[in-house]
Amino acid sequence: MKNYHFGVDAHPLCYPLTGVVQYTHELLKILPQLGHRWTLYSHKPLLQVLPEFENARYIITGKTKNYMKPVLWSQSILPLKIHQDKLDAFWSPRNRLPLLGNKNLPMIVTVHDLVYKLFPDTVTKGSYFLESFLLPPSVKRAKKIITVSHTTARDLHRLLAIPHEKIAVAYPGIRALCNDVSSSLEHYGINKKYILFIGTQEPRKNLSRLLVAYRALPEILKTEFTLVLIGGKGWGKENLEMSDAIFNLGHVDEILRSTLLRKAHVLAMPSLYEGFGSPVVEAMQAGIPVLTSRQGATAEIAENAALLINPYDVNEITQGLQRLLVEENLRTDLIKKGLEQSKKFNWEETAKIILTHLIQVAESAPL
Repeated sequence: MKNYHFGVDAHPLCYPLTGVVQYTHELLKILPQLGHRWTLYSHKPLLQVLPEFENARYIITGKTKNYMKPVLWSQSILPLKIHQDKLDAFWSPRNRLPLLGNKNLPMIVTVHDLVYKLFPDTVTKGSYFLESFLLPPSVKRAKKIITVSHTTARDLHRLLAIPHEKIAVAYPGIRALCNDVSSSLEHYGINKKYILFIGTQEPRKNLSRLLVAYRALPEILKTEFTLVLIGGKGWGKENLEMSDAIFNLGHVDEILRSTLLRKAHVLAMPSLYEGFGSPVVEAMQAGIPVLTSRQGATAEIAENAALLINPYDVNEITQGLQRLLVEENLRTDLIKKGLEQSKKFNWEETAKIILTHLIQVAESAPL
């Protein structure tokens, strides 16, 4: 087999380890191990460390700090550098491709979601503008599109008229939990059982309804169970009224995150929309029963291994939480099913699918 030269937009690795950054990081730890030559491009030094590979090199093409400059870099400096390096194919792991430059270079893009079209009120104006301006021409430019769920694949076909045959679904793997779970939760004031929420605090995550639903639980349950929130501050002005019974820890390190997951009584993720929903699978792997939305990709990835609710119905969220807190038979059933369901998500398999499509588009490129 020919030893191909593949390029990757690695600039997501300049940011904290969430969402697309985690996706990019996990796959770039594996792909070079599968052979071929790899060049990873970024606009500044990577925040997320990658292993050293003999067949991979890291190219820093400039230093930028603000929000718009990485976008300008990806549409100006990056295409020029790609052209100079004479790649066989290029992959972007985050919704957008460099649109200028060599039109004969085959490109693949991973699309995580179309939230900007489905729920425009839940994204910032900046994100809405960038996705509206760059995502449609990127999926048109791409020779192949990777989606993280069948839900996103259907959205692409329905909303942007992308042919089914141009799309391949490759589920992400599961974020590995730290074995060291020695972090003391009492240090944070958490001294009783808890419901856990993981996610950036922004409108799409539906945290405001979760808070109302928790407060509507019977007093005896609120005395026994608290609500713990972890995840960075997003945007928006949701009415996130906190209380002494709710712990908002913000962004936490990997050890504390793993500790909180392993010791949780329930994971609650009632998002309005997700392109995938990694915390759902992580909780299943950790043996934690899950409450999540029946719309978007969370229902797809959970199948029958989670309690599904209408994310707009606060009463249904409350009732679902109550069931998962007190019904032992339901908890046992979902834990068993969740452990089995979590085995379907594997980073090595995701990497192999992406590499297969990179090779295919490289082989089909004009000479």
